[in-house]
Order: sequence, then structure tokens, then C-alpha cells
Amino acid sequence: MAGRLVIVNGPSSVGKTSIIDAYRSHEESAGHYWHAVGIDDVFSRLSWRWVDIGWPIGRGPLADRGLAIVDADGQLTMQVGPVLRALLRGYQRGAVAFADEGIDVIVDEVILDSVHRDDWRRLTTDRAAHWVGVQCDADEVDRREAERGDRPTGLARAQMASVHRSIDYDLELDTTTTEPSANAAVLARFLESS
Repeated sequence: MAGRLVIVNGPSSVGKTSIIDAYRSHEESAGHYWHAVGIDDVFSRLSWRWVDIGWPIGRGPLADRGLAIVDADGQLTMQVGPVLRALLRGYQRGAVAFADEGIDVIVDEVILDSVHRDDWRRLTTDRAAHWVGVQCDADEVDRREAERGDRPTGLARAQMASVHRSIDYDLELDTTTTEPSANAAVLARFLESS
């Protein structure tokens, strides 16, 4: 029997990982295992040479083939190059493969563009996949981004412009004032009833 697949999507610094960690901890205390994978698994292995996302070191020489924040008609957007696209598709197939083995999988995701979103849709056409949108007030996201210090300033705002575009969520959570454990409890109730 296939495992469940839950895609938790939202911009950087919105609180997705904290919700996922709280949810997994809750489930583990009841003896249920949820495997967490996420886009940061891909980004953590992509060196600075492949990105241009506002780091003080400047544009990586291979950013056109990786990831860049670009100005498209006055709107900052994420541009995904062919190397990053291949890495994203591999990680997406890996998440589905875990579910195919009967493992419940929760994905910590930032949908970068319509191709990335549509790749998930193709992979999940024949299975039950739940989409969870995570939102937060933009000023609060800016504050969190500055506080954590491991993301370039403005990354979350650039992602906010497109991360939720054309996605019909099964559940939406807001982290502006709600603690991760409370959002995790909402997620648990939703999944128990699905």
C-alpha cells in the first residue's frame, strides 16, 4: 500500500519546517513515521557558483544554469536553470518513490515556478497528494528572514510573488501569530479526517 504524500508549500522563512517538525514529533509519539524531504535538500548541495539570490558574494558564474532572482517587469521572480531543474525533478521523484514504498512523506516545499508546480502535478496524478499552503504577513516574514540570518534579504518576498500561484490547497495555514504546534495540530486533524 502506498504511503501518504503531503506537500507543504510556502515561501522561505514562513515557518513550514517548524510546522513539519512539530507534526512529525506528534506523530512519532504515537508510533507513526513521516519521512521529511524538502527543497533545502537540493539547495544545500548547490554551491554559490550556481546561484544569484542576493548573497553579498555576488552572482555565481553558473547562475543561469542554477537559480537566480530576476526582475520580470518590475516583479522579482525565481529563474530556474537546467541543472537546478534536473535536481528538482530528481528530488520530486525521490519523494514519490518513498511513498511508493509505503512510507508517509511530508515535503517542505517552495514552488519556484509553474514548471516546478506542474512537475508535482504530473507525478501525483494517480495518487492522493495533499497540498498545504503556508502563509504569513509579509512584514513578519521579513523580520524572520533578518533574524535567522542564513537567507539573503528579500528572498522570501521574491518567492511570495509566485509560490502560491495556481494551486488549489486542501488546507491553508497562517503562521503570522499561530505557533507551529497549533498549526501542526490543525494539520494532524486534517490528515486524520482525509
